[in-house]
Amino acid sequence: MIGLGKSGRAAARLALARGAASVLAFDHNPTLGLLEKDPVFEVHGGDNGASRTILGQFDGELLNNVDRVVVSPGVPLRKYGLSSLLQSGKQVMSELDFAAEILPKCIKILAVTGTNGKSTVVTFAGQMLNHLGINTFLGGNLGNPLSEAAFHCLQNPLLKPKFKVAVVEVSSYQMEIPTSNSALL
Repeated sequence: MIGLGKSGRAAARLALARGAASVLAFDHNPTLGLLEKDPVFEVHGGDNGASRTILGQFDGELLNNVDRVVVSPGVPLRKYGLSSLLQSGKQVMSELDFAAEILPKCIKILAVTGTNGKSTVVTFAGQMLNHLGINTFLGGNLGNPLSEAAFHCLQNPLLKPKFKVAVVEVSSYQMEIPTSNSALL
């Protein structure tokens, strides 16, 4: 996991819930809390090695042995050697793509990007859909990570999803990372 803001933490939690043996998380900000000290992650091993957080200095060599790299919305490809990783064939994906893999196929994703007005369009689209009686998840860069919605769907796979559409604000950085998920094409 690259980037440990709200989306990065949600994606790390989703990775563990999906069965990842461990999560290695990086962020340049040395003042962030460690995943292994966060009560949300204790269920997945806490200090027993299920999570490892590296803050401040970044060592790109550590990414050589990971299966996939999930990138938070605020992280550009020029950071953390992500461009080189993509070119090397390493599986690099956005948090949005990672979360969309888990969402039930019956949930449609409306992704909004652009220079100005993304939050307004996402909010307005959500209001219109809700007004039409279509339960909607609003999120992405707007505040609720899509990984959080995916986590709840994963926790209750037999229950009907609480929403039919996910309207998400997408950063330009997320758009730079090629997607493999047909729901996002």
